[in-house]
Amino acid sequence: MATTSDISRNAFIRYNNELLQILDYDHITPGKGNAIYSVKCRNVETGKQSEVRFRSGEKIDLIRVDEYEMQYLFTEGDFLVCMNQET
Repeated sequence: MATTSDISRNAFIRYNNELLQILDYDHITPGKGNAIYSVKCRNVETGKQSEVRFRSGEKIDLIRVDEYEMQYLFTEGDFLVCMNQET
């Protein structure tokens, strides 16, 4: 598991069983107390934007996501069959 110091733009995290893409983040250090990361993110499935706050040093679940450009071939039931043009 990663910590909040590993947050970067366009990274993907799993939070409350939702896959979120980080759009922007701010590291806020108030005069008293611990630092906070304020993260603006987009739910990958619904497209809904939200803002989440994490305490500095809190553990987060970073997700590795690979993006490929593919060509659509046909639909098979509930699935789309696509072809990677490079392989």
